[in-house]
Amino acid sequence: MRRRRLAAFLAAAIGLPLPAQDPPGFTTETLVTGLDLASAMAFAPDGRLFVLERGSGTVRYVRDGVLSAPWATIATTGAVGEGGLLGIAIDPDFTTTPYVYLLYTRSIAGRWETVIERRLEVAGVGVQPQPIGPALFAGGRHCGGPLLFGRDGTLLAVLGEGGLELLSQSLAHPNGKVLRLLVPGGAAPSDNPFVGIAGASPYVFAWGIRNSFGLALHPSTGELYETENTAAGGDELNRILAGRNYGWPIHDGRELVPDPATEDPLWTQLPDPALTGADFATGPHLPPSLRSALIAAAYNDGTLRAFDIDAATGTVRGHSVFATHGAAFGVLDGPDGAIYALVHPTRFERGADRIVRYVPQAAPSPALQMKAVSNVALGGSLTFGVTANAGEIAFVWAAPGPNPQPVPTPFGELLVPIVLPLPGIAIGADRRGHLALALPDDPTLRGVTVYAQCAAIAGPALRIGGMAAYVLH
Repeated sequence: MRRRRLAAFLAAAIGLPLPAQDPPGFTTETLVTGLDLASAMAFAPDGRLFVLERGSGTVRYVRDGVLSAPWATIATTGAVGEGGLLGIAIDPDFTTTPYVYLLYTRSIAGRWETVIERRLEVAGVGVQPQPIGPALFAGGRHCGGPLLFGRDGTLLAVLGEGGLELLSQSLAHPNGKVLRLLVPGGAAPSDNPFVGIAGASPYVFAWGIRNSFGLALHPSTGELYETENTAAGGDELNRILAGRNYGWPIHDGRELVPDPATEDPLWTQLPDPALTGADFATGPHLPPSLRSALIAAAYNDGTLRAFDIDAATGTVRGHSVFATHGAAFGVLDGPDGAIYALVHPTRFERGADRIVRYVPQAAPSPALQMKAVSNVALGGSLTFGVTANAGEIAFVWAAPGPNPQPVPTPFGELLVPIVLPLPGIAIGADRRGHLALALPDDPTLRGVTVYAQCAAIAGPALRIGGMAAYVLH
């Protein structure tokens, strides 16, 4: 026991990934391997998991546990330094207008630049590339890259300062900033904090950023959180508010003397774990300590970290390391209630070679989860994710409110809180099935709670699953 503890301590001290350990309350599965320096991933409403490969400049997706052929290839990118394919976000209205948004660095005539681009899916591939937003500088380091849709349908992006520290404090330059764009065209929203200010970029939402790989929206408040790599002050977790300055390079990590002009991080740690991607965990069958926790991946020590955040104050109440499974590059809360991570067994690669899935052991079979995978349900879609046995057919019923009374179903009269039967869902080889339901942008539906329940059937066998709930926003 002492040798194991000593080995773990030494590994953490020198920045090596800790030995792989299954987190308590989860079953760990390897979904796919053989990825070429994967950097980011995003779920589509239909359950496909899109993944970016920096090494080859390709976008692929995983369906039923199988990695697809290239969905798109961007030949002018390259895994140079920290650049290449870095960010991906799925259009909230993907079920009717299947656009995918990408952020990448590329070399044109010897000049490096960052591009935000959207592509339309036609016949299973991404076509019609269309750059949007402002012209953006790129360096070989501190490229940033995460993309995320806010609940208002605007597109959020983080750019690093490209190794030029003073750009972070210049409102004239988009680098070292959180940016906010309108889609599809890429214009700056009129309510961005620096619109109309002389010399300031209208795209800037927040500033003073060094090098960030993670963005996530709180599931209750919709507020934005960011993970950031510092120089020597300890990696940061920040709550991003409009117009605020996050300090770099004036401050590195936590402020020694409180500075009213800048925002102090919610959390820091030395030695730097090198935080990468982040997402909030929302699955109903997760261990109680992880529900609504922000899960952040870390590259240096190969951990996944769970932050217990007070939604009212935006402060961190507690922090724990709940999994170690190789150098981690990104993490996603899946529409099936599992947690997905991009990992590599060793630290000395600048991208992942596999996707690992953490499945809650407490989940029944079938289990149901509901999620707006692009953070926008109204005017977008709500995904029903079911976990059951491969080859089964799942049936889901949903209602905008509880209605516990017997209703007719394909299996006779059942006591379920349901009034709307949805189409059957085929459970794939990876034991997952998904159904996307497009929802109108109807203001009267905001704040309505949708309740749902599922059943799975194979031959004469019928099993009723647990209930799930989701608040429309």
